[in-house]
Amino acid sequence: MTTASPDARFTAMSINLWNTQRWPDREAPLRTLLARHPDLLCVQELRPTLGAVLDEALPGHLRVANDTRSWTHEGNVWWDATRFEALAHGAEPFGAIERDRRALWVRLRHRPTGEELVVATVHLTWLGGSDEVDTGLNPRLAQTRAVVRILDEVAGPTPCLLMGDLNDPAVPARVLHAAGFSDAWSALGVTPGPTFPAFPLSTEGSRRPPFVPPSTLDWQFHRGALRPLLTEIVDQPRRGIAPSDHRALHTLYTFTAAAR
Repeated sequence: MTTASPDARFTAMSINLWNTQRWPDREAPLRTLLARHPDLLCVQELRPTLGAVLDEALPGHLRVANDTRSWTHEGNVWWDATRFEALAHGAEPFGAIERDRRALWVRLRHRPTGEELVVATVHLTWLGGSDEVDTGLNPRLAQTRAVVRILDEVAGPTPCLLMGDLNDPAVPARVLHAAGFSDAWSALGVTPGPTFPAFPLSTEGSRRPPFVPPSTLDWQFHRGALRPLLTEIVDQPRRGIAPSDHRALHTLYTFTAAAR
């Protein structure tokens, strides 16, 4: 098999679901987004109501079936069961201020190629959710370093995808690049675009100010024998309502010859 073979390819999407704010108005736009049918889906700010919608919209997918709050109220990973088989999963603390946040990971076997892949989702602490303005200390620096240590141990040389809301346009990316990860934009030689806030979606009624400058907060990173072929920041509103206050990321990857 060559790296050009469609059998070695798969798609991966990441989105912060914005818990249940403005729900159920966002349900129809979210279902429209899920009609893209990503092979892998990493989410943040999950809630049971949203999980049920994702299960229904992706009937051929499975997710980690674990009743702890980290998997039901923070994040999870969905995978197309016809293309991936689950081998193991875990939820590792990384120093998040938020009680239930963990580095959530799943080890999968890609059925068409037999390759193993570790997929992880994280949600780092938001500036407004910490004391960093008062202390001048960015908690995402230590958090990202902890995530790297976790993935070094869990994945080792296995190809690895890390996706999530890093709540930071610079510091986590620099740490991850130094640890051997590449983001999809850099790998393709394109400039990262803003992922927050999504439009059209006012921030009125949230804890954020009404006028927030666009920023790159959501990222997809890979390490090992993987290569992105295409990547997109998805704007997919329906009738003037966006699926979330964050834009989704959707990337086409391929396993490379180094994995064989």
